[in-house]
Amino acid sequence: MEKIDGVNRIVEERAKQDERKLGAASFVHVGHDAVTIGGLQTTLSFGLGINADNRVEYLEGLGIGLGDEGPEPCALVRRS
Repeated sequence: MEKIDGVNRIVEERAKQDERKLGAASFVHVGHDAVTIGGLQTTLSFGLGINADNRVEYLEGLGIGLGDEGPEPCALVRRS
């Protein structure tokens, strides 16, 4: 903030802004035990995310489940 002619003004300092933006997403991974590739369970992944600009993003992709006691999904996702 700087004072110009007795008025406080907010000045944007672009050099101090972050290069990356924070967002949040939630995913659903759908798979079946009978569908495996090389012993890894394959899944379809669907997600809904909200980025730093408060825009909604729809995410979809393929994933693999790791582990014997339940999938720990890792997904390659495409934004829509």
